[in-house]
Amino acid sequence: MKIFSAEYLFSLAALALVCGGMVAVARLGPGAWTGTFARALAVLLVVNQVSWYVVERSTLSVQWSLPLGLCEIGTFIAAAALWWRQQLLVDLTYFWGLGGTIQALLTPELFNLFPSYFYFQYYINHGGIVLAALYLVAGLGLVPRRGAVVRVATITISYLVVIAGVDRLTGGDYLYLVSAPPTFSLLNVLGPWPWYIGSMILLGIVVLFTFDLPLWPARSRTSESGRVPGIDGEGWQSLAGADPSPRSTTPRGRR
Repeated sequence: MKIFSAEYLFSLAALALVCGGMVAVARLGPGAWTGTFARALAVLLVVNQVSWYVVERSTLSVQWSLPLGLCEIGTFIAAAALWWRQQLLVDLTYFWGLGGTIQALLTPELFNLFPSYFYFQYYINHGGIVLAALYLVAGLGLVPRRGAVVRVATITISYLVVIAGVDRLTGGDYLYLVSAPPTFSLLNVLGPWPWYIGSMILLGIVVLFTFDLPLWPARSRTSESGRVPGIDGEGWQSLAGADPSPRSTTPRGRR
């Protein structure tokens, strides 16, 4: 897809409208429906990702088809976060979704345009991850904890090391650790291989801290009120003090 084309701009505008609308509705009208929507989105993400393997089954290979890219594995992590609302899953969804998946939306590696299956699969996948991140954190108030940046950065760098080993074993190029992507991306301006890998890690850490900054006021308000953002066993507990689950008001599983 050509960057800044009408189709490109329309796609981003539509995603921004959906994300902004769902966050606003969740904040203004919390209720039991929020959990239902979260699980429906989780199912959509998984079904959409699995459908790609069904469509591409004749061309699958270990060199490029394993679900090891941040957006692929991020799909399943986002779905798990939406379904079970565990804090570490929410943290990963937020930082990977906004710090990584937005880049895929801004510089799409997409060669099949609207209204092809691959167009919808791509935008449901990547747009769904961003929606999950914003919906969980901005809409439902499940704010990543202090120190989340360090934890997510550690997990991400450890994952890069593992994938480097997978690339060596399979001859693949997962996470573009062997060569830059064929379409334009930030990696093209971060230096030649292998130096862009180090630049990518440093830039990633800066991006994580950047997306952590908007969360500081919410954490401050929580500390002053004596409440800790978390999730109860039956439903949502938001920073705004609205718990859509009428069955339980005692937060459990806080960390």
